[in-house]
Amino acid sequence: MTEVVAALIWDKNKFMICQRPAHKARGLLWEFVGGKVEPGETKQQALVRECQEELAITLNVGDVFMDVTHEYPDLTVHLTLFHATIREGVPQKLEHNDIRWITVGEIDQYDFCPADEVILDKLKAEGKAQLSIEEPVRSLGTDGLGKWDCAISIASGVMTAALDVLWTKDISLENAHDWGSKQTEAFVIKTARSRGYKGNNLEEAVRSLEKKFSIEADKLTNEFGGGKYHHLRDFSHHPTPVGLLFSILTQFTGMDFGTDVNGAFVRYPIPGWEKPDLLSGLYNGTIVWFFHMVSDVAGSSGSIAMNKEGTGLPGPLLSLLKEFSAAPGIRALAGKNKEGRNNISLLCSKLFSGTLFTEKGKESGMERAPIQFDLRTELGIANEAIKSKQYFPILLNEAIVCSFYSLSRLTKELSEHPLQTPQQLQDLDFQRILPGRSPALRHMRMVASATFMAVDVGSAGLQAYFTHKGDPSGFALCFLQKINYFGVIRVGMVGSVEAVGAIGTLYNNFAALAEQQKDRLVAADPVLEEKAAVLKKAVVTVGTIGKVGSPLGFVSAAIGVYDEVSKALVELDIAREERIRVEEECSVRARILREYEAEMEMAVEQYMTQRLKIFAGDSDLLEDAFAEQDADAFLSASARIQKQLGRNETIFSQDQFDAVMLSKKPLKL
Repeated sequence: MTEVVAALIWDKNKFMICQRPAHKARGLLWEFVGGKVEPGETKQQALVRECQEELAITLNVGDVFMDVTHEYPDLTVHLTLFHATIREGVPQKLEHNDIRWITVGEIDQYDFCPADEVILDKLKAEGKAQLSIEEPVRSLGTDGLGKWDCAISIASGVMTAALDVLWTKDISLENAHDWGSKQTEAFVIKTARSRGYKGNNLEEAVRSLEKKFSIEADKLTNEFGGGKYHHLRDFSHHPTPVGLLFSILTQFTGMDFGTDVNGAFVRYPIPGWEKPDLLSGLYNGTIVWFFHMVSDVAGSSGSIAMNKEGTGLPGPLLSLLKEFSAAPGIRALAGKNKEGRNNISLLCSKLFSGTLFTEKGKESGMERAPIQFDLRTELGIANEAIKSKQYFPILLNEAIVCSFYSLSRLTKELSEHPLQTPQQLQDLDFQRILPGRSPALRHMRMVASATFMAVDVGSAGLQAYFTHKGDPSGFALCFLQKINYFGVIRVGMVGSVEAVGAIGTLYNNFAALAEQQKDRLVAADPVLEEKAAVLKKAVVTVGTIGKVGSPLGFVSAAIGVYDEVSKALVELDIAREERIRVEEECSVRARILREYEAEMEMAVEQYMTQRLKIFAGDSDLLEDAFAEQDADAFLSASARIQKQLGRNETIFSQDQFDAVMLSKKPLKL
């Protein structure tokens, strides 16, 4: 007996059926998607694998709907049918002839495999026409965020945030900046030495890198605020993936992108720009850009020579904040000050220059030394955060959430599949139990991380307010020294994953609706199927480019397409011009030939007639000379024939022949 599994995949009140290929047994009959259980697999694992292979989808497998045994002429099968829903992907006809979503009331419109008849009778008998997606989801317990999931996530976030407030120490921005400065200076010298510099002087090392790795964007220093602010406002000077993206765009567009003094997104043309070839553009936009960033991270060689701390580069956090501030929606929410400057953009400028921490308070009247919140400071903050063990509450929060998720799913799995013997452990679906890519776990992580940061930021804000009343700069400094930076990074990570998941869900829903609509249109007009396939291929291609794992990959792909199209257009223009030239030349030659056709025919005829007469006469002379044994006449006639054939005259008398035979010189024919 062959163990077979199948999926009753629900989408609201409809379930999926698939039509078998014509060349297989029971061809063109309809069935539930599934297949054989391989050795070492659980039934749930086999069903997930089969659906990935046949439909390119990932399932959430629920309870067993029913199992049947059926004898076919060629085999006997034991079929187990599971409730299921699609977790990821859009069904594709990789092996089946067709895919349909039908209601229970539409069952009789299709011819099913005999083994499915009992299942279909049960569906119709139990009145499943109004069955919604809620029942399978309740049985799965993985997609939805239950009340206990939500409660534990919030409680975990609050508890670990309290631990962070009470246990971890505050960081020092001043110490962070000093430590980061020392590390970046050592890194700059080490990098310069790897590129040919021989000394240990920071100024000389920076000057060496500046000379070897200059970039086009530096021509627009004044447009982006001069030496003090252009590293912040010019996006190609951000040492982030976004900065890399704009660096490559600058190479191929001749434009530099950033913000003006008011925080509005702007672009400026680069003076004297010439479009590079693909490889040169990518090299300058990536390799040269990287080493130029290294040359800027510790300040310019000129500022170092004057014993001043150079401007440096904005770090990843400040760069991200600056880039977000230029987005239209963010700008509208942030508002403007009295001078019309974007509030978030102004905050970025004050952080970058260090003036945010030097403003005088109305009551205290004190003034602090500037601390630039640049890449050096952010590196130092990472070091300070590690030293103060800010990571511990974050890891604990993650551990609590994942542990509860696994324990709750294990409990549910055991309630659905009670264990009688240790061997039955292999029947448990550990993909549902262990932390993975479950949407429910994704939601729990988001709730826990957001709760943690809400409590942490609220606590930091309150402490900073009561400690530095009337001192805005003191408030800002205290606040930035109290927040948990590992928590900020974690919220960014889980927020990104949550956004990607939400977009993926929307896409899958849209794709399913589009597929259904396409099936209706194709049923009405079969000619549309080919057009729909072409359109789907184009959409998938664009989506593949968009999913490349880095901005560099996306830009490289886009530039590659652009470059190939440009070359093809140039080659097409050249080919068109050459074709036109050849056609014109051929037309002139043809016209000349038509004009002198009669004269040429007459000249050729006269020439050929004259040659033929001479050839015929000399041939007769050859025959007569041969018959009369006249060597001189034979050789003379032969020489004239050779001349008519375009060859040089050699021997045309007996005396010449004898002289050649007696000569010691090589004979040349």
